Amino acid sequence: LSAEGLQHVLFLSDTVVLHTPIDMSAALRVLDERREAFSVRLDLNPRIDFFPEAQLLSSAPQLQAFARDPQVLLWTRWYDKSKMAFETVPREMGWDAILDWTATIVRTEHVQHFFSALLPPLNTAKELDDKAADWLSRRQRMKRSELSHKSACFETPLLVAIDPEALGDAAAADTL
Repeated sequence: LSAEGLQHVLFLSDTVVLHTPIDMSAALRVLDERREAFSVRLDLNPRIDFFPEAQLLSSAPQLQAFARDPQVLLWTRWYDKSKMAFETVPREMGWDAILDWTATIVRTEHVQHFFSALLPPLNTAKELDDKAADWLSRRQRMKRSELSHKSACFETPLLVAIDPEALGDAAAADTL
């Protein structure tokens, strides 16, 4: 979302770290070459089947290797196609979640309208999260969906989550 015309945006939480050096070019390549890929989720890998935020147990969907780099896997997200865009639906979770603020790379074109239309300004990350999830869910359920329905992830784990309290006092850390 910059004047420089960057094509991709990485959302990364301050409670996760990449536990291994990683070449992000594979993630960017799949977004460049596969227009049907909406995002690359760095927080998922085929070994994940429990999503604590939703108390959801869900095994990995059918995964397809990206031909240019087999460490990147693609899948099709499921969503309730019987509901119209103006109807409220439960939030998509787990493998079907559109976006995760922990670590997701998305195309700027998919989210720039959302960020430019935020009125009134949001005060908390939860408000932003709820609005973004609802907005993206509605966009994919439009008669002619505005979002592609595939996501991608890496074959092996990349992230380690850290308990925010392990980082110490947030106010003190901000002064460093």
